[in-house]
Amino acid sequence: MNLSSLRQEIDRIDEQIVDLISERATLAQEIGTLKGSTGMTVRDKQREEAVLYHIQSHNQGPLSNDEMVAIFKRIIHACRELQFLA
Repeated sequence: MNLSSLRQEIDRIDEQIVDLISERATLAQEIGTLKGSTGMTVRDKQREEAVLYHIQSHNQGPLSNDEMVAIFKRIIHACRELQFLA
């Protein structure tokens, strides 16, 4: 593959990542609504730790677990903020 082809492939993957993060955020909003209607608190540290553990066990590189966790912590934070607004 040449540089242009590789970049096009990255663009395609980036679009998929955006779509999946948006889908995750929509689900987080729904969870926020459910939590609000049942009086549950938004933040669930146990669940967040379980998600991060799952991410690490699924990660096969080349990004390290630390790098992957940093990315997902940011995603989780953004989704949690949406739950507060739901």
